[in-house]
Amino acid sequence: MNSTVGDGRLPAVVIGVPTYRRPEVLGVLVEHLREQTDDLLGRTGRPALARSVRIVVADNDPARSAEATVAGLARTPDGPELRYAGEPVPGIAAVRNRLLDEGAGADLLLSLDDDERPGPGWARHLVETWRATGAAFVAGRVVPEYTGDVDPWLLAGGFFVRRQLPTGTAVPFAAGGNMLVDLAQVRAAGVRYRDDFGLSGGEDTVFTKELHASGRRIVWCNESEAVDVVPAERQTRRWVLVRALSHGNSAVLSDTVLAPPGRRRAVRATAAAGGLARLGYGAVRAAAGTALGRPAHQARGLRTACRGAGMVLGAAGWTYQEYGRGKRFERFRPAA
Repeated sequence: MNSTVGDGRLPAVVIGVPTYRRPEVLGVLVEHLREQTDDLLGRTGRPALARSVRIVVADNDPARSAEATVAGLARTPDGPELRYAGEPVPGIAAVRNRLLDEGAGADLLLSLDDDERPGPGWARHLVETWRATGAAFVAGRVVPEYTGDVDPWLLAGGFFVRRQLPTGTAVPFAAGGNMLVDLAQVRAAGVRYRDDFGLSGGEDTVFTKELHASGRRIVWCNESEAVDVVPAERQTRRWVLVRALSHGNSAVLSDTVLAPPGRRRAVRATAAAGGLARLGYGAVRAAAGTALGRPAHQARGLRTACRGAGMVLGAAGWTYQEYGRGKRFERFRPAA
């Protein structure tokens, strides 16, 4: 594969950070991203992989709570260009689309969520995998870092453990927290993040499935590690079980909107049956785990049951708005 963009130059890179009311974490994250920028530009003794790099913080808070923080960080001398972009339309889809738009004139968009932290060589590994594969989307690995003492039940259930795959493995869809996007390929495919998944989550699943359906490649990069800093308020049984419900719900809704109109009823019926089966199996496994004193079985059974409940809700046309700023359950209204 070509190791440069089409005209023989190294790529211009934007590193994007979607954020919402977390100005206190931006200083540490931006400092890490500056180190990644120096590495891409060849300032750390290794070959340059980019001709230019700028960092964009896209703020989804209408009150622009991150603006002053970014302005202060931008005054640091000799650092990379750091820009603030306000996105008042609520929802993660809107802020991810804003980052795509902020990539105008660039070749690659790398992105981390605001509660993540890049590991050593994070950006370099993503770009090297893109160079080797020519993929339109490169997904990196995310590992958890817990805050304070962790309930052993959560660890037994593996709630925060995410998948690992060999680098270069082709996948049909991916999450959007740790990623590289080839902007030219995305523009050619005409794919955007869907606003109807902006408050529920699952916008990244729909985006990457549509990108894959257009014939573009999505590949895995296992060396590009991002640390997901899990705050104490997420380290509860209620939070992880609601998250399982949310994931099951958005998975069904994404499959439904991507199916041909004539197949959607069948997709919903299959999802309802699968969800009910998970509900039943999960409940039995959880009960057995409780009776036998095996917390892993109890935790994983409850996770399966909650995911099944979310699937049934999705099949019935309801969406759980995990990122909602009002009602949590609403009828799902697909975008036109």
